[in-house]
Amino acid sequence: MRMMLLIFCCLILNGSFPQSLYAQRLNAGAAYRATLGDKRTVAVDFAAIVTAPYHTKMLKIWMPLPQNDAAQKIEKRTFSTFPDKIEPTISREKIFGNQFAYFEIANPQGAQIIHQKFRVTVSELTWHLDPHKVQAVSSWPASFAPYLQQ
Repeated sequence: MRMMLLIFCCLILNGSFPQSLYAQRLNAGAAYRATLGDKRTVAVDFAAIVTAPYHTKMLKIWMPLPQNDAAQKIEKRTFSTFPDKIEPTISREKIFGNQFAYFEIANPQGAQIIHQKFRVTVSELTWHLDPHKVQAVSSWPASFAPYLQQ
């Protein structure tokens, strides 16, 4: 969703504003300006299969987690692992605030299977873009700095 927000913010919707006001209108942390439409709920079963190299002493796996926001709601998240039963540590990274599940598997033997199951309710987003008012951004505000790193 953050990538969608970044792409959307690349589009300045009103060409009549002076360039000095663009920085005030562009805000990487701004809420959605789209209209929420129909909702759909689906069950997701995301499986990752990891085979560590022979004689691995510690296998470390970071699995990204979908998050709640204005357009989606995550519910009933569960994890299961095979053949070893491992409980993940849920953490949030500092730069973008994304969540992940972290697994440590000591002396893994063969393939390790991790299932992440959850229900997600997503809303249709209607952005109401007018292609005739789209303009390029010549200077990004400081709030976009974390997304512009190369």
